[in-house]
Amino acid sequence: MSLLGVKGDAAVMDGTKFIYDFNFILDMPHGGGTPSTHLGYIGLDGPYGTVTAGRDNGLFNQMVDGSTHQTNWFYTLGTSALQVDTAVKYVSPDMTGLQVGVQAFDLGKTATSPTTHTLAGR
Repeated sequence: MSLLGVKGDAAVMDGTKFIYDFNFILDMPHGGGTPSTHLGYIGLDGPYGTVTAGRDNGLFNQMVDGSTHQTNWFYTLGTSALQVDTAVKYVSPDMTGLQVGVQAFDLGKTATSPTTHTLAGR
């Protein structure tokens, strides 16, 4: 599988920038097929943290799992270990080694699970 998309940022004002990431999965080894959205979000990143909205990485994957790839067997029940849809996420700046984040997802959808939010820290 391959990812194809655009990612970038643009300065808005001192220390704050508009960020975006839109990419699609292309499953060429299995016949291509229709591209599916991997990530698709917009947001702001600045001295007070980062806020994003759209299809984003799950907060657990971003803050806790990182590059250890444990999300397939250890994550908050009822949440996606990887990407989440219709999400709003806030991640604080690093505060002398402490960072916290909160994410709400599946906004406006009929929930199949009562868990539609995640709180994480590191």
